[in-house]
Amino acid sequence: MTPFSAVALLLGTTATAAADNGYDQIENDYNAKQQPPEKRHVKTTLCSTQDCNDYNGKAEQLGICKTYLTPISNCYNAKFLFPNDESWSDTDILDELHYRPEMKKAPPDLKRTFYTSKDGSCVGVDYSWIQPFEVCEGPFGRPRPWGKFSLVDGDDVAEQMK
Repeated sequence: MTPFSAVALLLGTTATAAADNGYDQIENDYNAKQQPPEKRHVKTTLCSTQDCNDYNGKAEQLGICKTYLTPISNCYNAKFLFPNDESWSDTDILDELHYRPEMKKAPPDLKRTFYTSKDGSCVGVDYSWIQPFEVCEGPFGRPRPWGKFSLVDGDDVAEQMK
């Protein structure tokens, strides 16, 4: 994967990964009312502090947090999207929206799956976890062990990365 194709992937211009066909009617109803997942992104904010405080928008300037934008339902390798950034491993990742059947109108959670492949193909599931959006969690590992995930609409991507 070239840096150019990594950017194209982030912008959703490549083919999407196969979706989980296990969605029930609740998820279909929710999706029908929402923007298509391909137009949304995951905003990941990784911080060195346990509270994930953005310090009135100055956390990145202070070197406390760093923000990343990744695609939903598209396999990616963060080493291509964020070269030379030690926060990420070199394995492929797939972010998906996870809906809990008991929460009919609740927003989705993030399901992040890590693969053994390292070329953007998402082959060989290694492990996955489900994380609610807008909750500071951790520890994940050095250098920024705490993180918060947000669901960002495609039209708001440029604004979210300021």
